[in-house]
Amino acid sequence: MRSFKDIMSRVPLNERLRFLESMSFVNGKLVNVRLADLRGVLRQSDIEALMADCGCKQGYECNPYNGNCVANIDYACNPASCKPISPSGSAFVELGTLLLQTPPPVRQRFLDSLDFENGQLTGAEILLVEKHVDEKNHSNLPAVLHK
Repeated sequence: MRSFKDIMSRVPLNERLRFLESMSFVNGKLVNVRLADLRGVLRQSDIEALMADCGCKQGYECNPYNGNCVANIDYACNPASCKPISPSGSAFVELGTLLLQTPPPVRQRFLDSLDFENGQLTGAEILLVEKHVDEKNHSNLPAVLHK
């Protein structure tokens, strides 16, 4: 089986970074990802393998108000992480937004460190970017499953 990192290594840099920056997280868990940048670059079977690694369902986007994955062909939704936003909870945020203050070489290294397996994030060099992300958003940084 092709791994997340193996497949992503075949995606041109600009498309790879846009895809990874489009990943939305809340409380450290992947909720959504935009697929548009991968179409035309990867085979459908590679996109399916990536989404299986991420635990996402193609053709759906998380609705933060009711916590359901709703039809949207340009996205993939992680049903296990799609929950309604509570009044005291944090909204999900795209990695690109979280990393706005991160220098480009550090951002790229961090994004390229992301790895998923069986619906879980298994690799991310969080320490690279923590100091560049507002403290109030630290809980939205990806949380790595420790094996």
